[in-house]
Amino acid sequence: MLFRIFSVFVGLVFVHTVHADDHVTTQVPFFLPSEINVPAAKMCEAQNPIHAEICNTLNDMKEAMDGKPLTLNFKDDQNHDIVVRFHFGFARTTYQPTTLTVNDSQMHVVIKDFKVMEITSAICYSPEDWKKSGNPLEWIDEPTNLFDLSVEKDNNVFYVTIFHPKYLKPRTEQAQVTGVIAGQQVMRQMEINSSDVQNPTSLHISEFQNTHLQVDWQIGYGRKLKIFDAGKWGELSYTPHVHVGITTGSTNVIMVGTDGSLQQRIAPNEIQGYNISVGHMLQYEIGRVDLFVDQKFTYEHLRSTFMDGTAQYDMKYMPVTFGVGIKLFRIHRE
Repeated sequence: MLFRIFSVFVGLVFVHTVHADDHVTTQVPFFLPSEINVPAAKMCEAQNPIHAEICNTLNDMKEAMDGKPLTLNFKDDQNHDIVVRFHFGFARTTYQPTTLTVNDSQMHVVIKDFKVMEITSAICYSPEDWKKSGNPLEWIDEPTNLFDLSVEKDNNVFYVTIFHPKYLKPRTEQAQVTGVIAGQQVMRQMEINSSDVQNPTSLHISEFQNTHLQVDWQIGYGRKLKIFDAGKWGELSYTPHVHVGITTGSTNVIMVGTDGSLQQRIAPNEIQGYNISVGHMLQYEIGRVDLFVDQKFTYEHLRSTFMDGTAQYDMKYMPVTFGVGIKLFRIHRE
């Protein structure tokens, strides 16, 4: 009895195929040779009791199959196809306050609790706006959109992602300012866009925005987890993912001079810094099309042009993207 139980265990570990010519092909674990060919008759004639039990078990199973060749093949049924998808979506973004360090000819200051707010340009999805602007394609590059090309294999997903965040400083804002303005030391709570233009130690930052060419360029990796598969009714999956990349943009700064005049500096499109994101995607696929919602937390370390100097800050924000995807093609692999 002990030998029979052991033989069943061996039969599960060693995948046996009994051929019509009464040979047994044994598929063995990875740490042994790939297969062993043993004539079935010799196995049955062997004095080894384990071989005898294996022979008896295989013969019993063979008879149950009416003498047909018996093939036990524990084949890996994992899908090895390569699937290429494209996703497009619109994002709403929440930005956290940051610390802005500004160094130029007029000031060397640290502005704590500096706030920015999103600008979505969602109006560009309106046909009425297309008529006013004369550009029916502005909904593609103007709003805070995400473009994503992914390659899937064995539930591993590799991404190339482009995201267009847009943010600007509120019109009025109080913040803690420390440093030097116009040669004088300051350390106090003050209005960022002060109306007191005659006071040389006040800040007069009218605009600080990254909207026109601000782009996160990222590559990423995710692991796709199937929640359920309803066949022709579709499949629901969940994919946690991480991304890294660079941020480019053209910062627009407007300041008010002591004479009340506006001084503007639009920086050239430049690499502002690096970014890293951690997030997850919920995806419903049916046929070649899928709907998705994606949420991720992004950290950016940025350094951009500010008037004749620079502004340095860390940006932390969380976009939530709703969109649609399409399966471009599938490469079948055994």
